[in-house]
Amino acid sequence: MIFSVDTLDFSKPLDHLELFAGQMSVTRAETQCGCNGFGPWGSEMDLATNAGFSNAVYKACTLREGGAALVAPVCSSWVFMSRGSTKRSDSCPMGDLNSPAVRLGNLLTARTIVILMILAAQGVWFALEQPSSSLMEKHVLFQRLVGLVSIRRMSIMMGDFAGPTLKPTWLYSSHVDVQDIERFKVARRLDPQREMVRHYQDGKGRARITGGSALKSSQTYPR
Repeated sequence: MIFSVDTLDFSKPLDHLELFAGQMSVTRAETQCGCNGFGPWGSEMDLATNAGFSNAVYKACTLREGGAALVAPVCSSWVFMSRGSTKRSDSCPMGDLNSPAVRLGNLLTARTIVILMILAAQGVWFALEQPSSSLMEKHVLFQRLVGLVSIRRMSIMMGDFAGPTLKPTWLYSSHVDVQDIERFKVARRLDPQREMVRHYQDGKGRARITGGSALKSSQTYPR
């Protein structure tokens, strides 16, 4: 998709943008509150493609001052379960660059950070969400963002907000009062049948861990 300046419409500013929207839970909630939100996730918003990245930048530029954005870049190559194949570590966060999955994770993170810089320059507050074991904050551009924008990192448990599993999570936000999310905690209603990880021994008797059957579904935000 190729854009012409004449086809870009900035006359209807967005109140909220959700990138990597998954189930669009936040976008639907914003719309129900009467806000102008946007958060479809598909090929037209795939940050791994030039067209998708251009679309995302355009949508970011249509946010009104004082608006908000939530982004949750794909975490699969950044979390602890993939360390054996990605070779990511505190000392080598960019990982094995011979791995297509690692290169994709690095690219998506870099393009996400560019968008966050645009949002910050526009006076839009944002939150970036990652599982607690993610090393995404070690990405070189993420560190650059932290040097340019005041970022607050907050630890939450999705289980404290009606999530079926605990799911420790980091929120990185430019909002001064991001900690106010604590006011919306509810009694935990965890589902013991939800298998987030699976421990096993390989053929050589070595302890291994892999994603459980409920891991993918945990990306959906609780209501």
